[in-house]
Amino acid sequence: MRHGLGTRPLNALVALPSFFVLGYSQSSLGGLVKFDDFKLHFPQCTDPTIQGITVSSYTLGAALGAFATFYLGNRLGRRRSAMLGATVAIVGLVLQASSFALAQLILGRVLVGLGVGIQSATVPVWQSELSIVSSKRGALVIFDGICLALGIASAAWVNLGFSFIGGRSALAWRLPSALPLVPMLVSLAASALVLESPRWLLSVHREERAREGIATLLNARSGATQVDEYARAEPSLWKLVRPDDGCPPRLRTRAALAVVTQAFQQLSGGGLISYYSGTLFSQLGFDATETRVLSATALTFKLVCTLIPFLLIERLGRRRLLIVSGAGMASVLVVLVITSAYSSARGAVYVSTACIYLFNLFLPIGFLGVNYLYCAEIAPQTYRAPISALSTGVHWCGNFIVAMVTPVGFASLSWGYYIIFTVIASAIVPTVYFFFPETSGLSLEEIDDFFAELRREHTPPSRVMGADDACDVELVGSSGGGDDVDAKVRSSSSSSSERVYASFPKV
Repeated sequence: MRHGLGTRPLNALVALPSFFVLGYSQSSLGGLVKFDDFKLHFPQCTDPTIQGITVSSYTLGAALGAFATFYLGNRLGRRRSAMLGATVAIVGLVLQASSFALAQLILGRVLVGLGVGIQSATVPVWQSELSIVSSKRGALVIFDGICLALGIASAAWVNLGFSFIGGRSALAWRLPSALPLVPMLVSLAASALVLESPRWLLSVHREERAREGIATLLNARSGATQVDEYARAEPSLWKLVRPDDGCPPRLRTRAALAVVTQAFQQLSGGGLISYYSGTLFSQLGFDATETRVLSATALTFKLVCTLIPFLLIERLGRRRLLIVSGAGMASVLVVLVITSAYSSARGAVYVSTACIYLFNLFLPIGFLGVNYLYCAEIAPQTYRAPISALSTGVHWCGNFIVAMVTPVGFASLSWGYYIIFTVIASAIVPTVYFFFPETSGLSLEEIDDFFAELRREHTPPSRVMGADDACDVELVGSSGGGDDVDAKVRSSSSSSSERVYASFPKV
């Protein structure tokens, strides 16, 4: 029997270091390029265009890595895909920290991005598929957003600390560039020890290994009654060993929902406010040190705010958090447009500064973790890796576009550049309200069942699984007094009859 580590080690030893490096590497180099020794080694980066290409090459690599999992995800599985991503990222980090030529630096950045792109498309899927209890799945994947925010905030504080060296030593930029090597090595080693996804194993006809994996997750023996009961509780899960030639229900709709979710994260101002906060504070008239301190504290505030969805994701559901986040970001951007137009007034500067902090409050509520969770949940099993690859790739392409266009946008449009993001952010609330179904409280297989019903009834997704129609989960102790509980799922908009979806063992 094969054993492995479960969901908690996956979170602590794979997701945490992977998403920490993702956030750290994304925001670190933008501050290091201002150091004197960095300019000495790479004088080409004094050109804003070359600097933009060098910094954003990371996001281009990440987009390629995410799209690569469209092909690799179901062929390699979750574990080997994560290990491949960690290995590529380690090679890139070594090249980046030891660079003496611009070409080597850009190659290192692309490889780091390629590796974390593979991981960002793989790890949330892996977490969702290893989650036995659907009520815990949300917090597991939201944890990724916390780790990403931790990496972004850490990069800001590390850059601030090394800026006091004056940037005259090579260590001022080489050491911060090499720091992610440690967590990425941890991620690589831990990925080899964590269980492969039983759902993926079943999809490639490895039923015995899948049963052993389920047994390990349930702390049971492979022949124990608990495992058999779990198998019976998830009949659609076991049907994956008998694949159907037909496409899963509403496949294109589900892929579009995932893509739109990730596109909103970047194109509604997430990348602009988070990664150009230093530039924004500088434009408001703060000096270099004040700008670094304000930027670091704003990103730390965003890290603290990631706890909001972590605590409320199962209580409020996915739709409500996405709607609140979208409404908050749009409102803040409207105020920012107005105050930026009158930036010569001291009061407008203070309000603009407050808006940057408020944006970092609303962004994590729906689009720093919930987006990864929703994309993994909404996809059918056989297409979960490809849809995650497609949506995450769109996320990174949006990041690349924002990184490349923002300097030109500010130079050409000034405060008018904010209007573009305001319009996109304003589209989040109606889009989510009318088209996004609620997935809270449902297993991944039950979500498939809902979309199958939608295909038969030709009903818009939000009409069946809207925010006000979220399923209530009632746990009823078994009459036999054993260890099992019956999870009865009711829909408040359905008839009074109950639909029993699953009988989960206590875990």
